[in-house]
Amino acid sequence: VCKGAVAVIAADADLDGPTVEALQLLFPQFQVKDRQWVLAPDAHRDSIIYDESIMLVADLNDDLVAGRRVAIATAGRGTAETLAAYIQEHHPQRRLVLVTAVTALDQQDTSPQRLTDDCDVVIYSPAWGTGIDLAQRDHWDRVYAWASSSYQDAFDLAQQAGRVRYPRDPVLRIYIPRGGGAHRTTDPDILMRQ
Repeated sequence: VCKGAVAVIAADADLDGPTVEALQLLFPQFQVKDRQWVLAPDAHRDSIIYDESIMLVADLNDDLVAGRRVAIATAGRGTAETLAAYIQEHHPQRRLVLVTAVTALDQQDTSPQRLTDDCDVVIYSPAWGTGIDLAQRDHWDRVYAWASSSYQDAFDLAQQAGRVRYPRDPVLRIYIPRGGGAHRTTDPDILMRQ
């Protein structure tokens, strides 16, 4: 595709150093001239970081009782399934969609919007990552994120939570457990800077 091109514009949510290096290896005839970081005007979100998971669950319960529609990004299938079981037990009247690597296989012929149009709660693992948009305007009231202490960093978390494009409340509510592997920090101060 790029063989006869005079210029290439690479755009991606994760256009980081390794991606640019890979492009330069593939197409050494091109020189990187500019890297711009462009965000949509409504992309900035404030955050509430919970030190205790029970505090996030309490706020989530309040939202569900109040009838708010919520989207919950999780670091993995286990957390997604646990939260789904909890909500189904304590809020059985709420219509819930669970998306994990296992359920995504059954849902692959359905667009994310169509899958979630009639639901009150969507809980999704990294099975929904880059390229998936929940872009219904005024459909989602709040977005929650449940991070991992060992295999997720701020960029992964931002990718997950960013699937919901237009929440009514722009404040992202995040539970970040303390700890983490040597190459991934879960320190809330560092994550907020990232």
